[in-house]
Amino acid sequence: MRLGRKDDTAKIVDILTKANKSLSSDVNYHSPEKVSIISIVGMGGLGKTTLAQLVYKDEVVNKYFDQRIWVCLSSDFDVEKILIKIMESVTLGKFDNVSNFDLLVNKVQANLQGKKFLLVLDDLWNENIQQWERLKIPLLVGAQGSKILITTRNMQVADVVKGSIRPYQLEKLQEDECWSIMEKKAFSPGGATKTPTMTNIGKGIAKKCSGLPLAAKFLGSLMHSKNQESEWLSIRESDKDSWGTSSNVQNARSIEDIGEEYFDSLVWSSFLDVVEKNALDDITMWKMHDLVHDLGLDVVGHRECTVSKVSELANIFDVRRLQLISDDDSSTRCSVVMSQLKKLRTVIVLEPNNNLKSCTFSSNKKLRVLYFGRMAEACTEIAYPAANKLKHLRYIQISDLDLNGMMHDKYYYSKLYNLQTLVLSGCDAVQNILEAWDL
Repeated sequence: MRLGRKDDTAKIVDILTKANKSLSSDVNYHSPEKVSIISIVGMGGLGKTTLAQLVYKDEVVNKYFDQRIWVCLSSDFDVEKILIKIMESVTLGKFDNVSNFDLLVNKVQANLQGKKFLLVLDDLWNENIQQWERLKIPLLVGAQGSKILITTRNMQVADVVKGSIRPYQLEKLQEDECWSIMEKKAFSPGGATKTPTMTNIGKGIAKKCSGLPLAAKFLGSLMHSKNQESEWLSIRESDKDSWGTSSNVQNARSIEDIGEEYFDSLVWSSFLDVVEKNALDDITMWKMHDLVHDLGLDVVGHRECTVSKVSELANIFDVRRLQLISDDDSSTRCSVVMSQLKKLRTVIVLEPNNNLKSCTFSSNKKLRVLYFGRMAEACTEIAYPAANKLKHLRYIQISDLDLNGMMHDKYYYSKLYNLQTLVLSGCDAVQNILEAWDL
């Protein structure tokens, strides 16, 4: 169990599995509801997700519930997408969109009917009570004792979703708890030598954490790499804006090697959290804490990197790196709006759909990177921008596309003369592409 949240973990486990027992004389967690809800509330960086993960993996919780489900949310609260994620978590496989919402609800209910389940909804922002009720109603088929555990920064969100169990307010860590986290990282093998002097300096640095576990993990990692007494003294006396500045990269190494080192460093420093690994122990899925994301945006600026719906692109024509989200206005505006983004270098579309089929990106002549997530068959043409116009394109990733139905000939990608990386994740008939390069 991780340091700093043992008591909180035990209390949440107790609430989830022993609802009839009061934790104190003045706090009654008895719930008459068949499916009850508890919210973990606290500011960013306090470790709400980490706490929920510890609870989710707890042996007592594992034995108590028939079914455990984990769903990561986003600021865009889409009930249909959440229900699909629930189905994928229950079935442990890809769940294709069903023809209508009612059929999806029936599928979810059929899988949860009569089961005592734990559903974790991580990072909830929705304050719309009607949308919340629309999600909650299909889940009420669970057996008595089922729980929905929510993490959120916003007490208003907790007020919207709460039932008879009042929200669990997560507090900041004490300085000694922050130091416990930092100490473990800083003095781990390859790091600093543990001496009374270093320990004393380290406890002084712990005061900079402001009770935030995320800051403690980052500082502990920084102290592991900058492991001399003079460097620790510098960290203790420095402004936080100077933390972590400094590494030189050897020009002889490949871009891939350098990128992998940076990625490993971000994981080690807790800027990225590992979510999933494959059988070879390679990281296949990771998550950036929203606090780190906000910091990154502050550093690079919103013109450098942004996430936007097509209908909201009007005032960011200088953006260079864009994650594009489809909305109802996409079908008519996409090509027009995209043609105005003259400085665009990177486009990421996680869920391309029919509303984006008019986007060709052919007018974005400085484009270097195109990343498409799970591809809807109705918009496959966006995967084939005009090859003769995108002369600087170096990277393309396409997911879940049947290449048998290519609109262009099999030599299409070979005509992108500066293309260095082509990723065809989950695509069918990849041999069509390989033949074009005689591979």
